[in-house]
Parts: sequence; C-alpha cells; structure tokens
Amino acid sequence: MKKKISLILLVIIGLCFAWAVVKGFRNFQYNGYMSQALDYYTAFDNEKALKSLDKAIRVYPFRGEAYNEKAAIYLFDKNYEQALVEATNLVDVAPSKKAYITRAEINICLGNKEAAAEDIQIAEAFKKEKLDSYWGLAFLYCALEEHEKALTKTQEWLKDVLAQKAGGQITFSPLYYSAVFNYKLGRYEEALKIIDQARKDIPDPDSIFIHALDHISAKIYLAKKDFKKAAQFADSSINVAEKKIKLVPSLRLVNSFDFCDCDVYLYSIPETYKTRADIKTALNDKKGATADMQKYKELDKKAKEQAKLD
Repeated sequence: MKKKISLILLVIIGLCFAWAVVKGFRNFQYNGYMSQALDYYTAFDNEKALKSLDKAIRVYPFRGEAYNEKAAIYLFDKNYEQALVEATNLVDVAPSKKAYITRAEINICLGNKEAAAEDIQIAEAFKKEKLDSYWGLAFLYCALEEHEKALTKTQEWLKDVLAQKAGGQITFSPLYYSAVFNYKLGRYEEALKIIDQARKDIPDPDSIFIHALDHISAKIYLAKKDFKKAAQFADSSINVAEKKIKLVPSLRLVNSFDFCDCDVYLYSIPETYKTRADIKTALNDKKGATADMQKYKELDKKAKEQAKLD
C-alpha cells in the first residue's frame, strides 16, 4: 500500500515538474515574442511587429498585452476598423478600465460616439487605477463635447497628484487641462487663475510648457476681445516654440490625440500661428494674418509628415 502511495506521489510530482517546465518554456516564448514585437515597432516595422504579436497570442491567447499592442499599432496607422477588432479582443480576454478606455478612443475615431459613451460608462464602473485613467477619460469626455465631465476628471486628477505631493510637470498637466476645459466652458477668469498657478511649477521661461500656457492665454484673451493681450501671449508662445525647434529639430509639432477636436492639443506649434492669425484678423492686420496662416499651413504639413515617421 505504501509503495502504491509513493508511486502515486512520484507521478504527481513528476506531472507538476513537467507542467512547470512547460509553463516556463511558454513564458519564455511569450516574453520573447513580445520583446521581438517591441524591437520591430521601435524600428518602424509594424508588419513584423504584428506577426510577432500574433505568435505571442498563439502561446497565450487569454493574455491581454498582445491585443493591446496590436490595437495601438492599428490605431497609430489609422486602421481604425482593425484596431477596434483588437480592442474588442482585449476587452473580452482581459477586461479593465484601461481596456475600455482604449476601445472608447477607437470608437471616437470611427465616429461611434454612442458606443464610446457606453465604453466610458463601463470604464467608470471599475475601481480607481493609475493617474493615466483620469487623462484618458478627460480626453474622451472632451471628444464627446462633455466639457463639464472632462473638467471634473482633471480636478480629480489634480487632487490625486497633490495628495502624492508631486510637482513640476506631474502637477502641470492636470492644471493645464483644467485651464483648457474652463476655457471651453467660457470660465475665462477661472482659467487664467489656474494658468498663473501652473506657471509657478515651470521655472524655465523657455519651456515648451510655457509655450502651451501662453497659447491658451492668447485664446482666452481673444475670446474676451482683449486683442492687445491676446497678441502679446501669442507672440510669446511662438517665440518659445521657435527657440525649442532650433534646439530640438525633431520636437513633436502636434499632440498624438488629434481625434479629440476640442483645443486640448495646444502644445501644437502650428495651431499657435493659426491663433495669432485670428488675433491679427481681429486687429485688421490682414497682411500679418495672411503670413501667419501661411506659416500654419507649412508647419501643419510638416507635422503630419513627422507624425508618419514617429
């Protein structure tokens, strides 16, 4: 009897060991394919990256990372239909707040606003995750023109950041977007107060963040019909941007979330020239407005070409 029990135990131990070896090998394969996909993606070879991700999925079809990466690649390539397929696979095998936010972004790109709203509602039901969830949801609410909800998300984001006693760029982002959404809601004085607060966290007067703050300030004063101040901030924003372009020629000209047409992409250098053209039009400076619009078109074209290479 004891020999029989010992034999059974040996068999169980052997099976467990064999399973551990197989599992270890599968993990090795999976991680290898995921690493390979990243290398291809970094080298701008999306086709090979997708093939490596497919191999990873064959090893572990119920893990979400590979589906997430495929969705990101298709989204970047503006193949929104296929991106939606992969995002739906992601939601099916690994539902999470981030997964639903990803699918909502793709639905926005496809113009499926009702489907996006449903995904956002589900995402909101998940427990609080990383700070990025606030950012993603704020952009989505903005894209749905629900600016009050977008502002609420940025305020929650800021509260969370301040609770961690963070500063600098980490604090800047929620402050900046709070100012933008207040601007969109016509709350100009509140937006200007927040901008002043954000400036305190950016000591470098030539920072690209100062460019963004000056740009939104120009937009606000244009809306307030204070064209003199609007022009001053537009000039300052462009001066900072031009210095940065000389120092860093590869500087991104546009924000990658261009699906969200709600003036949240004010880091965009081309848009600053467009804003200044509007200000010069209001000041009856037709020659200056024409020159700035020409510069806007030139940089916008360059930005789109640059985005294809990023």
